[in-house]
Amino acid sequence: MAASELLKSRVENLRDYELVVILTTDTPKEKVEAILEGISKTIAEKDGSFTEVNHWGKRKLAYLIGRYGEGYYVFIKMKAKPSSIRKINADLRISEQVIRHMAINMDEE
Repeated sequence: MAASELLKSRVENLRDYELVVILTTDTPKEKVEAILEGISKTIAEKDGSFTEVNHWGKRKLAYLIGRYGEGYYVFIKMKAKPSSIRKINADLRISEQVIRHMAINMDEE
């Protein structure tokens, strides 16, 4: 197998990720669900899926982020391709309801 084929096959494999999204506390429940649905749809387009979703609820932030001292936390475990994660990061970055987010690849050691 050529090096480029090996790299391509590795990049396109599903990987385990954990994603934490901190939303503004004034985000309506419907909007929270719409954001989660958008993430789910993005990873489903490339054969990924959520394995776990936990709503941690409203929590105090360790420090102010912008004008926010509290946020609504959502923790997601998922199987996704790296290209899906790039799109999710881009979408969350421009969302007005998202204070902060972080996706971590759990397969890397």
